[in-house]
Amino acid sequence: MKQTINLILAFICCGLLSISVEAQENAAKNMELLAQVSYPDQQSANDIWGYVDENGKEYALVGLYSGVSIVDVSDPTNPVEVAYFGGAGSVWRDMKVWKDHAYITNETDGGVMILDLSGLPDNVTETSWKGGSLNSPT
Repeated sequence: MKQTINLILAFICCGLLSISVEAQENAAKNMELLAQVSYPDQQSANDIWGYVDENGKEYALVGLYSGVSIVDVSDPTNPVEVAYFGGAGSVWRDMKVWKDHAYITNETDGGVMILDLSGLPDNVTETSWKGGSLNSPT
């Protein structure tokens, strides 16, 4: 009987310890969901990258199945999409930012989409490169 009680107490202690460890792990992440952006037609997002302009305004570049969304996240409780650029349908879109330009590619034959972000939030220009010379969209 004493062994059974000890075994039950051991299971209770292990359970309490695991709950405590999980709570500490979540607290250590120091994250809280403040807002989210919904996209039409349940588009799947597949990558995200950040950009900060010369005034300190923060933007998220979100890779979607059908293109790239640029979201002003300066107010984390109120993200606002400020631009969208369509592209080839793709479940994988990779993007990186260097200075004021975003370079975006995927596994299709669309080449590289280049976005000049220096005019955000009102003016973003798109250029594409498929090898050879740069081509601006028509």
